[in-house]
Amino acid sequence: LRGESDIDVTGSIVELRSRDPEGDKNHVCLVANFYGDRVFFTATLNNIHYQRAVDAHRLKRGIRLSGKGIRLKTQVRVTEISVFE
Repeated sequence: LRGESDIDVTGSIVELRSRDPEGDKNHVCLVANFYGDRVFFTATLNNIHYQRAVDAHRLKRGIRLSGKGIRLKTQVRVTEISVFE
């Protein structure tokens, strides 16, 4: 596991999951190029960011994600989000 402190990617949303979209435990997965590789990024979103993700997914728009994360075996888990637009 390796910490990533300079995550700044724009990608497309491939998964949205929430039991309570009004809550603060909403899951998003997006795919983006990261240092030349196609990488999956997952994050837990609050309700404002989650609604932004739902709208972007519906309109097939890209989403920009910046922050700090942890590189896992098959993905990067973003633990601190600084930009989600």
